Amino acid sequence: LAAIGVASMLFSTREVLTPKPPEEARPRLVVVEALPRPVQRTFTGFGTAASLRQSDVPAEVVSIVESIPDSVVEGRDVAAGEILMRLDARDFNRQAEIAAETLAELDTRLARLDIEEVAARERLELAERDVELARSDLERTRKALEDGAAVEREVERSQQSLIISERGRVQARELIDSFPQRRLALEALLERQRAQKRLAEQN
Repeated sequence: LAAIGVASMLFSTREVLTPKPPEEARPRLVVVEALPRPVQRTFTGFGTAASLRQSDVPAEVVSIVESIPDSVVEGRDVAAGEILMRLDARDFNRQAEIAAETLAELDTRLARLDIEEVAARERLELAERDVELARSDLERTRKALEDGAAVEREVERSQQSLIISERGRVQARELIDSFPQRRLALEALLERQRAQKRLAEQN
């Protein structure tokens, strides 16, 4: 009975809470404006810096990276024309040397072709002279045969000599006619090799 009486007294004397309006119920915060101020001490921290703007710079040739300048670090701004890394150029130097040697060889072949053409024209002149002599010999032999001073066998030998001489002249003229095509082929090959040399030097 005593406990019931105490509980009844506490219940009747309790404080009745009245709710506040919503405007007054919002929490209040103390706001402090942060302003930069010089300090006597500097603090060193550790972390990772990520660039807001970045670009991939691929190499135009495939080679081994020889060295990277110490100033090139991740996150640092770079300018146009700045060296990012150095590539091994030994293979490209060798390619340029091979292209230059091949170009010199083609120049030599073209010069030798001019010498061969001069010699071929001289052989053609000799072959034409040989044909004239063989034709004159055949005419004399035929005239001697008509006069009874030669036999048929001598005429046949003269005809055979004329045929051999004309064959040599045809071969010499055919060789001369082939020089323009050979020169065009060499000049085309020479121009292609010059382009390869320029590409090797650019690489």
